[in-house]
Amino acid sequence: MQKGLNIVDDFLKQPIEGLQDLDYLWRVRLDRAEEKSYYWHPCGEMPETPLQKLCLLVWGSWLGEELLDYEGIEYWVVYYKRSGNVCVHIDDCVYSDKDYRPVYGSIYYPVPITCTGGDYVYMENGLDSEYVDVVKPRENRLLYSEQGTVYHAVTDWEGDRISIAMNLWRKKPPCEYPLE
Repeated sequence: MQKGLNIVDDFLKQPIEGLQDLDYLWRVRLDRAEEKSYYWHPCGEMPETPLQKLCLLVWGSWLGEELLDYEGIEYWVVYYKRSGNVCVHIDDCVYSDKDYRPVYGSIYYPVPITCTGGDYVYMENGLDSEYVDVVKPRENRLLYSEQGTVYHAVTDWEGDRISIAMNLWRKKPPCEYPLE
């Protein structure tokens, strides 16, 4: 896998049935919000949902059989209505004073973009980074990178903004009880 932020336009050559269903994506997002949790799919198991199929396709396309060296994929739907922003952060979980971080992270845009703004900001060397990538959301665009030390954010936007976040973990994080 290449270092830095990787961008793949027109990632899905054939659509995954249900992945562009806005009602389905909204329900998945609400389920997560109510449970204050994330979804988890073990790398060695067959996918059952459109999101699980996407997760395995994303990471299997780069890692091949090496995907089985990882315990699983944490994923969730990021579906915001109207407006907002996402502050600068690093994907991690803190549990019993120990910091756990995924090895790789990705963002996929499954539907046409109807918001203005909402650019993904990637800071390769942390908050003091001189190198910053700013990427516009676009339907069927996939972004992926090493995730454990990378800060990122989303700029202000107006309108609905939908993406799917998928983090690959060597070991399952103990932070929250995941939805299976």
